[in-house]
Amino acid sequence: MCTGLFKTIDSLAESRSSHGATRVFLGLGGNVGDVRLAFAAVVHQARLDFAAVRLSPIFSTSPVGGPPQPAFLNAAMELRTYWPPVRVLAWCQRQERRLGRDRSSGVRNGPRPIDVDLLLYGELTMERPELEIPHPRMGDRAFVMLPLRALAPDLVIPRLGRVRDLAGRPFPGQQVRLLAAQELAHVSLED
Repeated sequence: MCTGLFKTIDSLAESRSSHGATRVFLGLGGNVGDVRLAFAAVVHQARLDFAAVRLSPIFSTSPVGGPPQPAFLNAAMELRTYWPPVRVLAWCQRQERRLGRDRSSGVRNGPRPIDVDLLLYGELTMERPELEIPHPRMGDRAFVMLPLRALAPDLVIPRLGRVRDLAGRPFPGQQVRLLAAQELAHVSLED
């Protein structure tokens, strides 16, 4: 069912021109409930709202910081948009709320059903209380850099460097494993 729906959405997205649109990268993560299904819901909505949506392979990653908790699933998503970055951030937060993310617990880096982070917005750099681009600490996190390398290895992150180089260095204490296709069999996330 999801596969056919994604193909229909793909054809709609392809009919929209992304010429001149900004290339944006999001980070997806979660470790509570059916995270793969949450990823599929985010991809589905992105394909309705944006053009040229692509999803990286999904990785299983050890938690970084926070309380003891299960491993995360992480991926990166690329899209094209004419929306300003604050509107893209609002879209990310709306997806989190819609899929059960509750930030009111006050536990930083705690377990969550979904996390949708705005990582990069073209070549823009900005520092505001509500939004920092590039996403802070992204260069130090294997769960961001390895999925991003799968989508855009030659991308240069402002102030940090080339994704391929950043993802190729060691990430002490961070365990990352690419999920095999059979582990993702019940939900299709392919383009």
